[in-house]
Amino acid sequence: MSAPTLKDLLNPDRTAIVTQELQGAVVGPDSGMAELAHEARRHALPNIGRLLPVARDAGVRVVHCLVHRRDDNQGSNDNAKLFAIGRHTTSMAPGSSGASLLPELGPAPSDLVLTRMHGR
Repeated sequence: MSAPTLKDLLNPDRTAIVTQELQGAVVGPDSGMAELAHEARRHALPNIGRLLPVARDAGVRVVHCLVHRRDDNQGSNDNAKLFAIGRHTTSMAPGSSGASLLPELGPAPSDLVLTRMHGR
């Protein structure tokens, strides 16, 4: 049996692009993690911005994973430095710009947006 071709491996029926926390409070201009946001905006976000339309046009599923938090941080942990960084800066409450996907990335009508909630 021969090895699968690249076309076999990238069959849109079995392929997805998954983005993780590409939202305002994490990598947007008002991010509580300015250095992370700056680096993401330099290279990663422009490349992702070019990749997503091509993937969508090819029929590949695009899934955006976002995180929401209560503004009072009730029920959220901060025992890891990453969780504590920027905690009191940009809101990640549902509906806020900090909790929303960066507009330049979508979502397109065919995209799935999955959220997880830190807190109750």
